[in-house]
Amino acid sequence: MLNFTRPTKPDDFDDDAAVELAKVTAKHNQQNPPDKLPFTDSFWGNYKDFFMVAQFRKCGYCEAYVTDYGDMEHYRPKGIVQVIKQEGVELANLHNVRRRKFTQVCKYGYWWLAYDWNNYLLSCKLCNQPWKKALFPITGERPPSPGDNPKFPCVSPDENTSEVPLLINPYETPNIASHLDFTEAGLIKPYNGSEMGLQTIKTCGLARDGLVQFRNRTARRAFRYIKRFAQAEPDSEQEFEAAEELLELGHPMESYAGMVRIIFEHNSGGFTWRDLVDFVEQAQ
Repeated sequence: MLNFTRPTKPDDFDDDAAVELAKVTAKHNQQNPPDKLPFTDSFWGNYKDFFMVAQFRKCGYCEAYVTDYGDMEHYRPKGIVQVIKQEGVELANLHNVRRRKFTQVCKYGYWWLAYDWNNYLLSCKLCNQPWKKALFPITGERPPSPGDNPKFPCVSPDENTSEVPLLINPYETPNIASHLDFTEAGLIKPYNGSEMGLQTIKTCGLARDGLVQFRNRTARRAFRYIKRFAQAEPDSEQEFEAAEELLELGHPMESYAGMVRIIFEHNSGGFTWRDLVDFVEQAQ
């Protein structure tokens, strides 16, 4: 995963969002609110191009290129909230997900954030639809609903809810490298037992076989250039060339650039990505 800079809101966004939110608020606050709140799904789709540019046309979770229309993803789910009942698997050589099951725990999700610019990111359909769905892991347990409601056993969050998310947000989570790690084969794992890393991997299916296969070549190249960089004579042409290759692999427009940066920071003997950038700029 790679940190992105959130695009600037269009001037008319807040006014238009307020109109849509008022409709949902009225339904939510009535004496007998509907089981499913009415959202205008086309609203956030109108702003997808802003996030396409900000994310270099890459998924905010898996960092693969979005090759179809992509989804405008709500980081905090706007409808219900689910938990994983059973882990699923991706079928070999297909994107189909089997045996992944979910349980509804909250009747309403973070509905008041449905039209919040800071709750949006661009996601590929694979990360968003069969994997993340309406999941939003947090630390601790969600409070149980009064009356022991078996259909929705937990209290729905509200605007005063205080939670610590366990899902990495590419626009907000600082130092993603402190939560995720990658092997030379492109396998992903939590870094130093990070619970946020673990829950992000599980929620978005970031360990699925198809992704590992796509990350494999880039991960191997990253490790190879790091080795060359470490073994080269200081201030030599070989050192500079290896550094340039790493910067190329970790360019934000490249697929899995975030992985490359994480691999570098975990395997370069204490160098940060900023150190590498400075080294190349000073050597030019």
